[in-house]
Amino acid sequence: MVPLTETRSRSDSTTQTGNTALHVVVGLEGVQLQANLSRGIGRWTFGMIRALAASSDPGFRVSISATADSAVADWVRTIDGEVGWLDSGVAPEMRPGETTIFHLGSAMEDRPIYTLWPRWAREPEVRLITTLYDMIPMRQPDEYFGGRLRIPMMARYEAHRHADGVFAISAHARADGVRMLGLDPERVRVVAAGLDDQFVPGPVAQELLARVGVRPGSIFSVGNVDSRKNLSTLIEAFAQVPSDVRADRQLVITLSQLDESRRSDLTERARAAGVGDSFHVLGRVDDATLTALYRSCDVCVFVSLSEGLGLPVIEAMGCGTAILASDIEPMASIVPAMHRADPRSVASIAERLTWLLDNDEQRLLSARSGPSKVEGFRWSHRRESLLWLYRTLGSRDS
Repeated sequence: MVPLTETRSRSDSTTQTGNTALHVVVGLEGVQLQANLSRGIGRWTFGMIRALAASSDPGFRVSISATADSAVADWVRTIDGEVGWLDSGVAPEMRPGETTIFHLGSAMEDRPIYTLWPRWAREPEVRLITTLYDMIPMRQPDEYFGGRLRIPMMARYEAHRHADGVFAISAHARADGVRMLGLDPERVRVVAAGLDDQFVPGPVAQELLARVGVRPGSIFSVGNVDSRKNLSTLIEAFAQVPSDVRADRQLVITLSQLDESRRSDLTERARAAGVGDSFHVLGRVDDATLTALYRSCDVCVFVSLSEGLGLPVIEAMGCGTAILASDIEPMASIVPAMHRADPRSVASIAERLTWLLDNDEQRLLSARSGPSKVEGFRWSHRRESLLWLYRTLGSRDS
């Protein structure tokens, strides 16, 4: 990769194919928050940047805008490709004949709007693209927009309304944005991606499992502190699986934000349900450990009450792991009906989980079919369509 500077050698105003030269600056001021880095927002955005950095288009360059002392700087150094760097709030070089796009990575953050969407990016000659992950905060304002946050955070949705284009991470998110925000359907495009190339079937790194105290053959779930992740219901459902089917399997949960209070709460719930000895909660894990957890588990369970995409679902399927997911959109469009349960019903989750754990043949079929079902979500397959979308939505005539 290039050094962390804003310079890059591609300076022609048009590409060899005649396309207008394009500079995309991805604003990570909201994404770089610790709460987002290892969650779906961070993983989706970083995957997109990796794909853009690998572009061979001579008329395209990508930079990121972030705080220099944030963890993002270390992450950028791992990218294979060319990525420019802008300190937060600093305007990029505007080259003649080149379209500049500011891509607002995450608008719905408790930060001043001029930090998330810097003043230079609001100039008329700069086009604005936003990412719409979901409309969950608007659906659950008391949980996400409580107290002093309600008015300023609701106002953040205006960024999507003012954008020249919106990348929705699923058809479900797009439909909600059009319906709830009144967005122009022509300006909202689905970017059906999110799967990094590491999530493929392969050998299990046993040493990584041992390091975090996990045995192969677990029931695994990815979560965070949000109540919509439905972890308490999952624990109750696990407890209802017959003991001879549970056998010595662990229920393993990773939380991207874990403090001792949350750990104690979940552990106590498991103990009260009678499965305390089989329950194991981890904090944030690195990508290699996450991959090992997906590959080694018997079933990955993701019974969230609401999602914009459900990234752990496609990651698990990419690894060839049997999945049990919520019977809601957008997951219902990805996961076969036999592998879905009513997320509000302990009995429904327990019944489907029991069926999967007791059905070796079905888990094997999932291992064989899962990767092909989500292959189209790989960022490596979306690179050219991303560039096309930027040029289409960022054009003056769109």
